[in-house]
Formats: sequence, C-alpha cells, structure tokens
Amino acid sequence: MDWKRLLQEWGLNPTQVQWRWRAFQERLKRGQERAEQRATEVAYQHKVCQGCGNFLDQSETHCPRCHTKAPSRSAEVARQAASLRNPVTYALLGAILLNALVGVLIFGTDDFLKPTNGSLLSHGAMYPPLVRHGEWWRLITAGYLHIGLAHIAFNSIALWQCGIILEPEIGGIRFFVAYTLSLLGGSLADLWFGNNLSAGASGAIAGIIGLGLSYCHFNGMKAGRDFFFRWVAYNVLFDVFLGGHIDNFAHGGGFVAGLVLGWIVYRDRHGRGTRDGIWRIAAVACLVVTIAAFAGMGRTLMAGRLVEQAQGLLADKQVGTALSLLDRAVTLSPSDSEAWFQRGRAHLMMDAPADAVDDYGRVLSLVPDEPGAYYNRALARESLGQYAAAIDDWHHWQALGADEAGDKATVDQHLADDEKQLKGTK
Repeated sequence: MDWKRLLQEWGLNPTQVQWRWRAFQERLKRGQERAEQRATEVAYQHKVCQGCGNFLDQSETHCPRCHTKAPSRSAEVARQAASLRNPVTYALLGAILLNALVGVLIFGTDDFLKPTNGSLLSHGAMYPPLVRHGEWWRLITAGYLHIGLAHIAFNSIALWQCGIILEPEIGGIRFFVAYTLSLLGGSLADLWFGNNLSAGASGAIAGIIGLGLSYCHFNGMKAGRDFFFRWVAYNVLFDVFLGGHIDNFAHGGGFVAGLVLGWIVYRDRHGRGTRDGIWRIAAVACLVVTIAAFAGMGRTLMAGRLVEQAQGLLADKQVGTALSLLDRAVTLSPSDSEAWFQRGRAHLMMDAPADAVDDYGRVLSLVPDEPGAYYNRALARESLGQYAAAIDDWHHWQALGADEAGDKATVDQHLADDEKQLKGTK
C-alpha cells in the first residue's frame, strides 16, 4: 500500500506527516526515559550526603569525606520524591480522587453520581448552620468533596492545568499554602453570606486562578495573565452549563484571597529576601489543620454508622443496646441532629420523657425547622404534664405544615386535650 499517495489524495503533505510522526515518537521516548529516571531516583538504594554530595551506602551514618551526619533512608526517599515536578498539584489531585473513592465505597456508585444531602453531610460538605455549631472542619473537608462526575472532572482538570503552570513558578510550599488559604477564604465567605449545603474545590481553585492573575500581572507576564483570564472564562461557562448551581460566595471568597496571596507571593519573591521559613511553618500549619479536619469528618462518618445500627436495634425493641450506641454517636459528633433525634426516640421508648425533651431540644437547636422534633417533644412534655409547652410545640408543628410527622387530626386532638388539661390545672 502506497501511504504517501493515499495522504496526497487526502490533501496532506506526506513529508510533513512523517516528520510530525517521528517528532511524536521522540517526545514519547523522552517522556518514557524521564519517567524511568524518576522511578530509578526514588528507588535508588544509596543516600547522598547533604554536605558534599558524596554517595553513601545505605548503612553509613556519617559521610567519610566531610563527616556530616547522613540522612535516613526514609528522609532521602522523601527528598527525591519531593524533587519530582509538581508534587503538590498531584498530591492534591490524589487526595480529591481518593476522597471520591472512599465515598463510592461507603455510599455506593449511584450516590456518588447523584449524592443525597445526607451522604454529603456525612462526607464533610459545607453547611453553615453545622459549622456554627462547632463542626469547623467542614471549612476544609468540603474542598475535597464533589457533587457528581462533571463537578469533579472540571475541578480536577482546572487544578491540574493551573497547578503545573503555577507550582513550578512559586514553589510547592507556597502553592499548598495558597490552595488551603483560598479554600478557607471561600468557605468563610460561604459561612458569612450563605446558608446552603455546598461542596467542591471550586473556592480553592478560584483562589489559585486569582493568585495566578495577580502574580503574573505584577510580574508583567502577559501570557500567564491571559492563561488565567481564560480560566476565569471557563469557570463562568461551567456555571452556565450547570444552570447556575454554583456556590458564588465560595468562588468570590477564594478568588479575592487568591488575588491578595498573588501580591504577597510576588513581594516575597522579589523583595530584599524571601521568607522561606515562614512559608514552611505556614505549610505545616495548613497540613495539620487539614489532617485534623479529616479526623473530624471520620468521627462524623463513624457516628452515622452507629446511628444506623441503633435504628435497627430500636426497630427490634432492643432499646438499651441502641441507647448505648447513640450515646457514643453524640459523643463522637455532638452536631449530628439525627443521632440526637434517635436518642430522644429511645428515651421515649424507655419512658424517660425528661431526657427525650432535652434530646429534641438539641435537635431543634441544630435544625430549627425539624417538625418531627416538635411532634415528639410535645408528646414527651404531655407525659411530664407540661401542657403549655406541649401546646407551643403543637403550634410549631402546625406552622411548619409537615404532614409526614404526624396526622393533622391527631395533632388537633392533642391540642384540644392539652388545652382542657391546662384549664383544669388553673
């Protein structure tokens, strides 16, 4: 087969096609060689003296040439791995994808594609009322959680594209600090101005884009500035694609934080002297806060599992065992309204209405418009003879118009009986 003639019939230049094919093969070969070289460097069984650069055997504790203390093998592997290109960008991408995998394993594939509010809350989504009640860690964990496949795909591409440009320019430590502070900036804006459930790395990525714009502007890097301007446009188009279901507070807070950080990084790198020590301390602090945040999310996931087990036990009338599980759940996650609700239910079944009143009070402090809590607390207050308070709870239930929490006729009958009881005690 004469491929040159075939290409000519298609209107292509055979020589140019052949040259481009060879160039592609050369790039592919060089890429494979670089990958093999990096793998060899990380797996290398010797150490390098930090004082003079001499190669040391793995068992040596001091350099025989300059007598400098030799690094440990684990420290050497970490140093070599850190020398790879864009390690922070790929580590952040790995954390986002790992978190998604954990979500699939816990909640299932269907829930990952179309997550419910309950699974999002259990997995660390941002919800201002819960943050105000002590679940601060949602400010961080929400940035590693995504709602559906399109959301995680777009944010992963954006982080990768922006990260491989910006991280080599400003350094991995500054990049990680900027990512975390932008994430916090977006979450805090959501906390102050919003009140809806949200998740995603969009605030942090908006901050990275803002940092890139600001840094490139002050550096006079027009090509870089244009690159990040394009990503601003891509974000707007993605917002339109999703029909406006974007957390603009998080985007705005992260973007403003990024603009400020871009100026700070520019001044730091072009001032009289860099402050690498301060950036390292900030990076360690950001890492510690992130780890602590995921530990908080882990406690919430454990509490959710305990509540599920307790509900099964309550259905089987094993109230004592269920109550012990619910006690552990509210200790692990004091802001879990479902744990307090089921605890109140267990106390009602154990004929402990005073404890049930306290439990449902905790539910309503977390979720003020929960009709079931008003309904059950009214029942508990009736048992205690607190008819005026019970009437108040029945009225709250009626105002919420929630038919699923009880039958309207039943509530009307309770109201009539409680009013009679109240008049009889006067």
